[in-house]
Amino acid sequence: MRRLSRVVATVTAVMAIGVSAACGGDNPAPSAAPSPAPSSASSSSVEPTIPPIPKPARRPSKAGAAAFVRHWVAVLNYAGATGDTKALRRLSTNDCIKCAALWNGIDNIYAGGGRIEGGGWTVLETKQFGPTRNRYFVDATIKSDEQSLTQSSGATPTAFPGVAKRLRAFVLRPVESGWLVAELDPTA
Repeated sequence: MRRLSRVVATVTAVMAIGVSAACGGDNPAPSAAPSPAPSSASSSSVEPTIPPIPKPARRPSKAGAAAFVRHWVAVLNYAGATGDTKALRRLSTNDCIKCAALWNGIDNIYAGGGRIEGGGWTVLETKQFGPTRNRYFVDATIKSDEQSLTQSSGATPTAFPGVAKRLRAFVLRPVESGWLVAELDPTA
């Protein structure tokens, strides 16, 4: 079970920075993260909030599919920053294997006292296809920020470089409330 947790956490780290082997290209190697600078008591931080779903992301159209992918990415960023994966789970089907690897990895890291800092995705552009067999397909060009991942309480943080552009493929299933991610980076 412990090995599975490590594997899922590693998948989360790799997915969060957008460098999986399925996308091709060279994968930057992680390195030990520098020790964080002490924070001053006067510095203020704003707690992230769950991004509300925009109206366009509920529409059963190509534009709606693109808006939903942007929303899903915003919710993924929220989950990584807070450890709260409930909203991400609601936006994905239960049989989306890579989605489950993401939320399970995030859950395991935070349950073990770890944390994820940075690594947020930004959708640079999208290209939509469909519908085909009641599915829409969205190719999203994603930029990911540098990330520091601490697997558990007391563990040494691991740094992952950001990635300027990485293609992510989303398969969406339309539902009454809008959309669900049915697959992330499906294999051919």
